[in-house]
Amino acid sequence: MKKMFFKIIPLLTALCILLSAAGCGLKPQEETQSTAVNAGDLVQTLLGCVKFDTPLSDAGDVAALFFQNLPEHALVSMYSGSGYFADELVWITLAQESDMDQALDSVDAHIAQVREQFLSYIPEELDKIDNAQIWTQGVHIIVCITNDYQNAGAIMADPSTATALPSTEAPSTEPPTEATTEAPTEAPTEAPTEAPTDALTEPPTEAPTEAPTEPPKQLNEQGYPAIISETMELRRAGAAYITGNTAYERYVYCAEPAQYYASVVSNAARQLEGISDVYAMVIPLAVGIVFPDNLVPVYQEKETYEDQHARMKQIFSMMDDSVIRVDSYENLMRHRDEYLYFRTDWHWNGPGAYYAYETFCRVRGFQPYTMDQRRVSEFDGYLGALYQQTCDKDPALVDTPDTVYAYHPYSENAYMYFTDAQGNRRSWSIISDVSNSSADAKYYTFAASDQPFAEFYNPDVTDGSVAIVVKESFGNVLMPLLVDHYSTVYEIDYRYWEGDLVEFAKEVGADDVLFTNNLSMICSNYLIGLMDRIIP
Repeated sequence: MKKMFFKIIPLLTALCILLSAAGCGLKPQEETQSTAVNAGDLVQTLLGCVKFDTPLSDAGDVAALFFQNLPEHALVSMYSGSGYFADELVWITLAQESDMDQALDSVDAHIAQVREQFLSYIPEELDKIDNAQIWTQGVHIIVCITNDYQNAGAIMADPSTATALPSTEAPSTEPPTEATTEAPTEAPTEAPTEAPTDALTEPPTEAPTEAPTEPPKQLNEQGYPAIISETMELRRAGAAYITGNTAYERYVYCAEPAQYYASVVSNAARQLEGISDVYAMVIPLAVGIVFPDNLVPVYQEKETYEDQHARMKQIFSMMDDSVIRVDSYENLMRHRDEYLYFRTDWHWNGPGAYYAYETFCRVRGFQPYTMDQRRVSEFDGYLGALYQQTCDKDPALVDTPDTVYAYHPYSENAYMYFTDAQGNRRSWSIISDVSNSSADAKYYTFAASDQPFAEFYNPDVTDGSVAIVVKESFGNVLMPLLVDHYSTVYEIDYRYWEGDLVEFAKEVGADDVLFTNNLSMICSNYLIGLMDRIIP
């Protein structure tokens, strides 16, 4: 189950778990210098003269998402390593000195959340967290979490004491620049000439000039592309199995939670009958789609290897007839030899979400935009939660990190806002540039990651159509795809949102309500209970 996993991902907890009202009580370093210290120079000195347990990289635009309830116009630059280490160096610049107390409360809350996640995850990191060093001067705050905290504290107190580490090349620092946090004053007014005028318009296509020359695929006994492992080794690592350079989250069917989940979705469909169409997309896990065919018998020697499609059908069968089923299994299996899921994380990659989106479009009656019609961003160096969860820095996973494939909306005019756990509404990029983000933060490229509530607007779809997507983190990858077919899409993360789904659907006139939930979630009574509370 994912209840534990959600707690160990730094951004997910920092963004979406309600922060404790009590701060960490950490005191900033006293300013002992008779003359002001240049904050940027101090950051550079710390990067070059303090020993960190892991290489640090610039988190880029997503840095601001780690700090909730910062004063307006505060700018954040953050250097962090992999999620296996708590090390980080943060530089916050405020708009005015009077914002300092509010900003320090946000810093304390951030450190409290970092401590909470490592408490049960990697408690060896707690000492450095408990000794986090905080420096303030004027409108600047610098936070340093490291085992070398005594040296960091001495440098903050007097930068002249700094001694450069041998053969250390610190990343360059520039003053933090503001991310796209300002809400646009109005929606874009011009649509590209090639954009669709309504949700049902067929997108333009180009005929290929030549027939494809790829050799025929090798098929397995079920008629799907075969996946063959070069090694027969399969070992257990926590909640995952690892073979070669790939980790797979285990899956065991849970009958009682499955029935509970079906009843919750059915309840929503009954209450919204005649108001909104309710769709259920049950998302299969990697182990049921891309697990090597020749390793299934090896898996079965250890525990039951579930037929995920049979389990999906079983869950669908327990739902009311009014629920419209979105079964993406066959479409995913037809493309299972593609990069559908990550090797170091339990989530699906952009192509996996695309084929599920394609299935939804067919069920809904939309013409899907092809992958080729969409701009795609590639972000290398991703080491996801399955790697972090193994806690042993498996060399096979480290040496071959994942690449994130993020498909942008077809409509270049689409835009989004999100509302965080403190009620702050912000504009954000539907696909964020995470090129320089830490290895464990690359998945945050999709739709501002896990926020309680987000709004997506597409001025190129002029029919006034409205959809609501109820999701956990698997749903993030779908949002840039779905936004092309509605005037407005509202995204609700049931784990953190506090509203009434039925009343909200009535209020906004939702045409469609889509539940997008993965099979692991459907094994957790805790998570299903969180969904149940928003459907009174």
